[in-house]
Amino acid sequence: MGSDGDQVREEVKLQPKPHVVMLTMPAPGHIFPYVALGRVLARQGIKVTFLSSGCIPDKLRRDVEEEEDLDMSIGTVLEDPLPEPESLMGLFPWIAKLPPEEMVEHAYQLIQKLSPPPCCFISDVFIPWTKELAAKLGIPRHFLMTMSASTLSLLFSVPLFTKEGLLPVEPAAEVELPVPGVGNVAPGDMWEYFVKGNPFGFHEWVLCLEGLIQSFPTATYLVNSTEELEPEAFRALTEPVPFIGEVAKVVSIGPLEQSFAFKDGTADSFEPSESAKSKKRLSEVEEWLDAQPDGSVLYISLGSIFFLNAEEVLELAHGLEASGQRFLWIIRLPDAGHVMVSKQPTKEEISAILPPGFEERTKGRGLFHSSWVPQPKILSHKAVGLFISHCGWNSILEAISSSTPILAGYPRFLDQWLNATMIGKYFQIGMDLRDCAGGFERGSVETCIRLMMEGEEGRVARRNITILNKVLRDAVTPSLGPSLKNLEQYVVEIFSMARKFNNSHS
Repeated sequence: MGSDGDQVREEVKLQPKPHVVMLTMPAPGHIFPYVALGRVLARQGIKVTFLSSGCIPDKLRRDVEEEEDLDMSIGTVLEDPLPEPESLMGLFPWIAKLPPEEMVEHAYQLIQKLSPPPCCFISDVFIPWTKELAAKLGIPRHFLMTMSASTLSLLFSVPLFTKEGLLPVEPAAEVELPVPGVGNVAPGDMWEYFVKGNPFGFHEWVLCLEGLIQSFPTATYLVNSTEELEPEAFRALTEPVPFIGEVAKVVSIGPLEQSFAFKDGTADSFEPSESAKSKKRLSEVEEWLDAQPDGSVLYISLGSIFFLNAEEVLELAHGLEASGQRFLWIIRLPDAGHVMVSKQPTKEEISAILPPGFEERTKGRGLFHSSWVPQPKILSHKAVGLFISHCGWNSILEAISSSTPILAGYPRFLDQWLNATMIGKYFQIGMDLRDCAGGFERGSVETCIRLMMEGEEGRVARRNITILNKVLRDAVTPSLGPSLKNLEQYVVEIFSMARKFNNSHS
């Protein structure tokens, strides 16, 4: 960091070290951006205690705590009282763990024992009970938004849409929501929670989002994006939110470093340590990629929580085979016994879900991998030319950072539907399978793959994503990048909060 960073380091010598607690959900798409931000803060002389409301993989805990020169620890609010969920319906009770008042008490007792006392904590947007926790601790609650600024604008608008009777919508309704900085959000891009009859609890979500915007007077909303990537959304977020008539303090700090991976060979990505067996498998993947022509491989990875059903696996496989393209497929079993990644399928189990003879017919041009891979590193490999994605925000940032166009194939949940639309219509860095005749059927899959790998659509996407790649690079350029400057300023504010906290408790 620049001059502000130098000022911060001088302040370290003059006062007790500031202490920040970071509290997030136990989902990979949330944990990794939080760890990345924690590392940034710790490098500037801030003590960071990272807490998940659920489980933390042991290898991640070791990697964080063993990193040299960082005063950073990682743990959980409580050990999991519930087993890993076996269906989507069990995911949110598993994340919630216990009734909110009990989670508040567990977190409060844990944080009260920390030394020095924290001056603030950074909360996940989707943990509503942190509002009560902040009041009980008497310290500010800030937020890290692990989704896009466009999604944040949508979330800020939900209480107003609810008050006006626009939400929840009927399942077959054609209503579009006018989201500031985004435009009209179509029914196909709605979150499941906002549709009548959904099993997840609409009113609980509204209460969560009302609590989110009621924190405007004291909260800072850190967003893993950059204003140059989403200018309209960030511009809209500088205006008063109609539901309460106040302006949120929204700060762009992205892309956080876990997204960095550039095809010119430079990279700075957080990669959890793996077992010797996993490292061997990953080495085999890299060796296979090294043997492929530049830009020739289609990389398929659909996130760490959800999976394709049996029919979707077959349709994707038939489309892949007919396209004639090389592919690396990070594959999970359909209707797996767990929502989160835990069980790696065997070769026999993989063969059983694919079309008969598929592996033999695609031998030499296709590779299956069933365990974790460092996605930024894979996307940055010169052989990778296209990414079939579930459209999680982290994956989009990683694709842009590596200049790899996206085929938005299989969005599943929450913001992924809107992200898929942004890929094709707003960023224009790929295609959305939903826009192709036939959707997710094999013929449509084949056509879209060919268009992206061989057609004009692919050439346009590659040109556009190269432009956005520079936007992300510029955002984090030392001394000049706006996101990096915002992070520097936020660090200065943490030191100021710590000084005020220490003075008030001395």
